[in-house]
Amino acid sequence: MNLTSIITLIAVLLATLAMGACTHRRHSHADYDDKRALKHLTKKLELNSTQQVEVQKILREVNSLKTTGDVIRQDLQTRSLQQLQAAEVETAEDTAFQQQQLARLSSLAESFSAAIARLKRVLTPEQRQKLVTELKKHDRHGKKKHSRH
Repeated sequence: MNLTSIITLIAVLLATLAMGACTHRRHSHADYDDKRALKHLTKKLELNSTQQVEVQKILREVNSLKTTGDVIRQDLQTRSLQQLQAAEVETAEDTAFQQQQLARLSSLAESFSAAIARLKRVLTPEQRQKLVTELKKHDRHGKKKHSRH
């Protein structure tokens, strides 16, 4: 296994452990509710009824992608632990698994990008700016709460 693969593997493992441990009050990643998210976005972005329908579809798709990402993360974590316990440094099976995960992650990234493109078409420039502001605010609050762990 080359140095880049090892660094990537460690980074992914650390990120997955951090995300898995994050279940603090009012900011649980596990309790996502697309109806509540739609209600919040409708209020903050002043969505009209047509936009609400489209945004709800996008939210459901993104939530499904998040679930897919969680499965990939769990697979990587499980495999990482197996690799750490294995006697061999790297096997052909390990290399094949890495290639499979890269393909899955690439597909996931493409799907997220497509969802963002759809969202950009649905929202006005002003609404997009409001959304960016809300996401940055959420990210700041999350970082503060994450740093307590």
